[in-house]
Amino acid sequence: IPVKTITATDTSTESDRLLAVQNAAVNGAIQVIETNTSGVDYAELSEAAVASSTTTSLTVSSASDIAISSEPDIYNGSSLYITSGTGAGQLRRIKDYVATTRTLVVNSEFQTLPSTDSKVIISPTVTIIGDGTGAQAYSKLNSVTGGVTEIAMINVGSGYTTAKAVISANNLHGTGAT
Repeated sequence: IPVKTITATDTSTESDRLLAVQNAAVNGAIQVIETNTSGVDYAELSEAAVASSTTTSLTVSSASDIAISSEPDIYNGSSLYITSGTGAGQLRRIKDYVATTRTLVVNSEFQTLPSTDSKVIISPTVTIIGDGTGAQAYSKLNSVTGGVTEIAMINVGSGYTTAKAVISANNLHGTGAT
């Protein structure tokens, strides 16, 4: 939020932007998380189709055009975000990845089970630590370097006066994003 409250724009681009940000702001919400360093070699799976699911796991479709890793446990510690279809908007942390069956076991039950119309993203986990509540985000990666290019907010939360975002995956891949 701007230091000075703006009541009208002076028609400059900067003033228009400041007024738009001010009007869109929620008290104590985290609207944007910027990275200082993108890191390298993080594992990602983008827009993969779901073949089946249980309350705490899902299997990625072998018919998907997206190549899922054959390396066991490579996604452990990363996050799974359902981008579309049944169960869209749910974010979970991956506890175990069974490469032979393309099955991802997650840290908590899905409120709505993903289905064959669901698409998922797997990327490094973004943990938001602060004095507010409810903020959630996931990371997007550069497909060549495996570095974090963007943090996408799912829920902006509320009541934050200070916060820190920590980007993590597991020790099998990826390092350096801050």
